[in-house]
Amino acid sequence: STAAATLAVAELPETGGWRAAYVGGGFFVSPEDTLDTAAAQARDAVQTALRRAEYEALKLLACRFRFGTHIVALPPSGGASGSGERHALFVSSEEIMHRRQEDGVVVSQTFVAFLVRFPSWRAVGWPQDSAHADDVVRRARERVGSTEGCGAVQGGSEHFVRECYTGADPGTCSTASASTWAAIATGGAATGALSSAPYAVSTATVYSMGFIPVGTVTVVSGTVVAAGAAVGVAAGALLAAPLYWSWKRSAQEASLRRLPFCVINETAQPLIVRVFHASDEYCMVPVFGMGGSAEGDVAPGLLLELDPPDAAEDFRVLVADLGATVSYFAKTRARAIARRGSVYSLRSTPGVQGNGSDGLELVRIPRSVLPAYSPG
Repeated sequence: STAAATLAVAELPETGGWRAAYVGGGFFVSPEDTLDTAAAQARDAVQTALRRAEYEALKLLACRFRFGTHIVALPPSGGASGSGERHALFVSSEEIMHRRQEDGVVVSQTFVAFLVRFPSWRAVGWPQDSAHADDVVRRARERVGSTEGCGAVQGGSEHFVRECYTGADPGTCSTASASTWAAIATGGAATGALSSAPYAVSTATVYSMGFIPVGTVTVVSGTVVAAGAAVGVAAGALLAAPLYWSWKRSAQEASLRRLPFCVINETAQPLIVRVFHASDEYCMVPVFGMGGSAEGDVAPGLLLELDPPDAAEDFRVLVADLGATVSYFAKTRARAIARRGSVYSLRSTPGVQGNGSDGLELVRIPRSVLPAYSPG
């Protein structure tokens, strides 16, 4: 059979650069084409990794992250190993603090050591001012080395960062967990009660003087409804909760696997940025969906990272003053096309007016600013 298969493949004329044949009910491809396919896939993987590395390097080079910045990251596997996403506090290139998910220990390490394990990351929050930043970092440093229990349901590392930002006691972790479970149970109870309603309704005959039928009345059994609600609570705990947390993690991890783009506000005023599809010339419907961000406000000197929940590479961006209406027909400060994997600087340009834009331009920072691409 091996000889027959070899003969069949050898006799098949090449078509489109491939040598293949159906032999004995199976599909055979020549070893040369198999190697070419593997090489092409490897090249695509390297290009993707290089593009992400360029983006992360540009982001670090172009923006000085504020003391106490909240970042969120994923390991290369996207969380498949069980480590999942990690929230952390950035202090400097020599100090970043986070709570380990596996054992609850709060650790401090260099930013490079953190990136080795969590290479896909983005900044998601900043302290309100310098005094707040000092308080955030102080609270985090006081907890380094301690072991704190906070289950995966609440998101231990995320709660650690939130507690440092708000000054809340670590015990609020259980309060947040109780609130989450209560919401799930309430939804389950409502669903169970609604589902049991058809079985709780019956019709009874009404008699006058105890023996003359004069009509009917609808009777609702509170016992049946209560039983349905109880079953709903159990279903919410056993079924809805795992589905909810699975959906939440999947959406977050899908977002972190996509390549976002970011805008650095180099003006003196806070701004709002909204993203539309590139084909939406009149900016009628913003990009929306699960697991991503297509709108946000950015304070002066800070960075806004956007990851529209859409597979497209290019998007239309509108920029306006914070609190203003963001649409094609309203007065906006800037309009431009942005591409994933790019870092943009939002700058004031006095005297530039027209098409509703006034005084701002979105400038793409070229990769030539990176030392690896600098001439000489």
